[in-house]
Amino acid sequence: VQWRIHNRIKDEIIPDLRKRHLQTDAGMPAHFHISKTIEQRDYLVFVAMIPGRTDREPIGMLGITMNNDYLAAHVLEEIVDEFPPETEVRIAISAISGNRVYGDMSSTSEHPVVTEFFDNHFPPWKIEIYDVSGDSPAFLGIRKSFYFWTILTLITVLIFGVVLIMMTIAREREILKIKSDFVSSVSHEFKTPLTSIKALTERLLEGKVKSRAKMTEYFSVISQDTEKLTRLVKNVLDFSKIEEGKKEYDFEETDIAAWAKGTVDDFLNDHIQEELKVRLSIVSKIPPLRIDEDALSRSLTNLLDNAVKFSPEEKEVEVRLIGEDDRIILQVKDKGIGIPKDELGKIFDKFYQGSHALRQSVKGTGLGLTLVKHAVDGHGGTINVESELGKGTTFTLIFPRTGTGK
Repeated sequence: VQWRIHNRIKDEIIPDLRKRHLQTDAGMPAHFHISKTIEQRDYLVFVAMIPGRTDREPIGMLGITMNNDYLAAHVLEEIVDEFPPETEVRIAISAISGNRVYGDMSSTSEHPVVTEFFDNHFPPWKIEIYDVSGDSPAFLGIRKSFYFWTILTLITVLIFGVVLIMMTIAREREILKIKSDFVSSVSHEFKTPLTSIKALTERLLEGKVKSRAKMTEYFSVISQDTEKLTRLVKNVLDFSKIEEGKKEYDFEETDIAAWAKGTVDDFLNDHIQEELKVRLSIVSKIPPLRIDEDALSRSLTNLLDNAVKFSPEEKEVEVRLIGEDDRIILQVKDKGIGIPKDELGKIFDKFYQGSHALRQSVKGTGLGLTLVKHAVDGHGGTINVESELGKGTTFTLIFPRTGTGK
């Protein structure tokens, strides 16, 4: 029986779901229910979308079909049994097609049959109440309303519980996929520099590099790859501390202009083999500010790294430091691929990687912007982002001149 039900759902219902998904331009709702009659049997199905990278690109559907026999023999029977014993009515529930779901469909009552349907015809059943007590039609209407709304309420609660369970399962599956993607991304991020370091070190140890200039180049690449690994490890450790609620910042009064110049110079030194341009402009005199130099340096480096990574053509980045009366502004502007507007609210979520980044096959851990947001918040600041597809992205970090680092 279970195998027959499985095949009917596979052959009759799943194709309808796929067709419905393809025909819906705005994307399917997070959860919904459908009903379909197959070979004189009603199938009640609850479906929850498993979220993907964007709302319009779910990675799948999770569905549960209700056991009609159990619903009729247990749930409905328990509901009816809870009615007052002095009630002299007969209740019958049947499918629109005429199949009996619960109760006795025959009636010899002289009084008219009262019929009600469920909202949106889900379940696709009708409730028929027969008067066997001889009560007046007005009193019967009161009883009818009581029975109908009681059954409807309890079935609605049942449906809500099923949907809630499905959404929880779908969310868990999404988290498992995100974790799997994270492990894969981190492994890739580690593997690339490690492979480079291993290959260059082996050539140096085997004495295959004779030129002094070539040796210097090899050492430079090894140093850059080592710095990438160090930065990756620090990001993962910082994220771990944030998740555990143990991340703390060490604030010291800092020359912001000198700090920004030093961070940009370090970034350029770590990418000396790449053709990129990072221009730093200090718009006005910047007073000292209490900051955690190490945390904000990693934040600026993460923004610069993203700017370069997501600029496949023009690897040009502008860093602007602006001093105003009550705040200090740090901007990082690139000419990269940009971010879709519907994803701007998600880019600071942990492990999130944009759809355009995935299409460009750009690998990352999805932690960089999460760490940047946490660091800025920890300094009492705010972070804004503006982006236009194909033209670039601008991140704006705003720090108050007073209150930072307290």
